[in-house]
Amino acid sequence: HTGVDVEYDDRTEDIPVYSVADGEVVLSKTASGYGGVLMIEIQIDNSAHTILYGHIQPSSLPQVGQKVTKGEQLGVLGSGNSQETDGERKHLHFAILSDDRIDIKGYVQNQSELSSWLDPLTFYQ
Repeated sequence: HTGVDVEYDDRTEDIPVYSVADGEVVLSKTASGYGGVLMIEIQIDNSAHTILYGHIQPSSLPQVGQKVTKGEQLGVLGSGNSQETDGERKHLHFAILSDDRIDIKGYVQNQSELSSWLDPLTFYQ
């Protein structure tokens, strides 16, 4: 699994999703396995990285090219078990790539494929 899942399946209200850093939206679309998904390019220690936010309500997705600031609302989580989440439970998939590639993998076949993904928990505990 390329990131962490933050669970909200027990919540019925809209759950806002916020940017964890300043950056620019480089991907914003619907995709199999996610429903709504977006990526922002950010800088960590003067190196470009991309952050993936999955299972976002498609109608709330920001535009590609939009500049975002840390703490800015990016959208809201999609309703669980709906087209908004591609049938998934209500949760946020959050992942950080170690470079500026656009890659929306949620799962990989083996541990070695995780080498370009950073553990978000090392940044946000």
